[in-house]
Parts: sequence; C-alpha cells; structure tokens
Amino acid sequence: MFDLNYTPISIIKSTLHPNLPGLLVTNPPKRYVRGREEEQLILFLTLSGQNTPKAETTRVLLEKASAVYYQTPGSATAALRAAIQVINTSLVERNSRGSSAAMKLYGQITAASLRGFRLVAAQAGMTHALMITDHGCEHYSPLNPEGTQLGIQESPELSFFQSE
Repeated sequence: MFDLNYTPISIIKSTLHPNLPGLLVTNPPKRYVRGREEEQLILFLTLSGQNTPKAETTRVLLEKASAVYYQTPGSATAALRAAIQVINTSLVERNSRGSSAAMKLYGQITAASLRGFRLVAAQAGMTHALMITDHGCEHYSPLNPEGTQLGIQESPELSFFQSE
C-alpha cells in the first residue's frame, strides 16, 4: 500500500481558494461492510445549473455517496455504482420536482476506490482523469460525456477504468 497525497488547487475568478468544493477523500468510517476496511474513497463532484449550487448541497450529496459506498457489499465497481446512483437519484428527484429551470442541477463526477496499489474509478459527465505512474501518463474520460451527466436519467451511463 502507498500513501495518497493530494493537493487541491481551486482558482475561481483569478483567486486561489484553500479548499476545493466537491472533493471528498475519506478512509473507512467506524462502520463498514466486510472488505472495505482497506479502501480509500475519492469523490470529485461538480454541480451545474442556471444558478450556482450551494457548497452545502454538494457536501450533503458527497457524504450520502460515501456512506452508501462503505455499506455496499461486493466489488469496488458495484459500490462505486451504488454511490454514484444515490447522487443521481437525488438530482433526478430534485429536477423532476422543480418546474423552474433555475432549480435544476446536473452533475459530473469522478469516483475512485484505492486499495493497496489498485485504483478502480468511475466517471460520468464531462470529466477527465490522468493516471501518472512510472510507466507514463494515461488519460481517461467517459465515452459519451454529453450523455452521461447526472440528474438527467434514472440510470446514469458510467465509464469505468482501473490501474495498478
């Protein structure tokens, strides 16, 4: 196993901000299903709409997704799918309730599970991920980025990749 070091860089309107809204990096909570004890979860969610969503909205969705991930038995792929689905369901429900276009929110996400030297990741929306190793750099993005935004359809199209 190796250490996960990350440095979020957030520049908004030419101003450097110390934290990155939408990023959650977490170790297993006190209660988790068997098999998740050695996994770190990395979620990066960007919400968009006519109005800028509150940071609190993003934080609540990320915390729900994290809880679902660590309570989902089975493979990391299945747990990532379940975590993303809880965010998607929340956005679809919100978007179907609000008749105003200003209330609608859509999401893009990169979700990753790190266990030892193995990274499993899922993406939806206009996202990109770079995997930099001693063998080079690999670029990952969803096959159909426009069609995979969260909050549009009941089951989002996800693209998965893994690296060791």
